[in-house]
Amino acid sequence: MKTIFDCETEIGTREQDWPHNGASKNSEVDVWRIYAHTKAALTRARGMLKIEQRCFLRLGQEVSDDPSVKPDIMIERAHETDAQSLAMVQQVHQQFIDRARQQIADGCPA
Repeated sequence: MKTIFDCETEIGTREQDWPHNGASKNSEVDVWRIYAHTKAALTRARGMLKIEQRCFLRLGQEVSDDPSVKPDIMIERAHETDAQSLAMVQQVHQQFIDRARQQIADGCPA
């Protein structure tokens, strides 16, 4: 597999008591950063494109999946050129960002 796209984009913050009690050692509320991540790779044998997407929360070195956005894996037919496939994956990443932001705002799982 040849990776053609691997991008994480910060899409918001969460100041709730997720997943811990919300208070750090200095009694301040922890601010988790929310990221949308897309990774795409071309398969060598069949000309297919595997696209993996997920949202996660990060606080310092701690990383955890965001439960309000369901991870997704898609298999698509690759375009004729890597540039065309890359453009398509960039568009898919932006659509995932938009969908994830909406799901987080609604507070509903995917």
